[in-house]
Amino acid sequence: SEAWTKEYERRTEAFGNAIAAAKVPYLWVGMPAFKAPKMTSDMLAFNDIYRSTAESHGGEFVDIWDGFVDEDGAFVTSGPDINGQPVRLRTDDGIYVSKAGKRKLAFYAEKSLMKILGMTAPTGTPAAYAPAGAPVGAPAPAPMAVDRTVPMLLNDPALDGGSELLGAASPAKADGPGEKLVVEGKGPAASPGRADDFSWPPRGQPAAAAATETTTAITP
Repeated sequence: SEAWTKEYERRTEAFGNAIAAAKVPYLWVGMPAFKAPKMTSDMLAFNDIYRSTAESHGGEFVDIWDGFVDEDGAFVTSGPDINGQPVRLRTDDGIYVSKAGKRKLAFYAEKSLMKILGMTAPTGTPAAYAPAGAPVGAPAPAPMAVDRTVPMLLNDPALDGGSELLGAASPAKADGPGEKLVVEGKGPAASPGRADDFSWPPRGQPAAAAATETTTAITP
């Protein structure tokens, strides 16, 4: 209602004045979407109030909304983590956030917080991707040395001292039985009488004598 909206504005204004009087920098992290549509619409209104108060009192508002909704702005239980991998971000009740969700929420505030604390992430490496426990601002490790392969000479691709490319010279004539089998695909002739000897009549054996027909005259 309008009365409640004014009350929230009054309370956030009082909070902002108290921090401004202390002259300390501060971040105001916004609220994410919730599973209940009514709560989601309320959080949108609260975030507008929080943003206005933070910016008017020298603070910085951290908007985390897009990290917990889909492309259409609707609540999601799962989504990409800080490394772009799909993970579960919210609990079953649609209110609390998972461990991965907390890390993603912290990622949004990390850059602004490090700026307030006078810290910087290693050059070219976002702080959110640094290994756990690594000191902030520590120099990046030296790149690993990579051994390089000597370029291959076109006139000696086999590195055997040869002077011609493969196929440049005609292959040697196959003389032996093994070379003929590999190069020409011709196997040696079968030995006489061996199982693979299909010659006829069989070699080394005399030809069978032709059968002689004998006609016997019948005497009456």
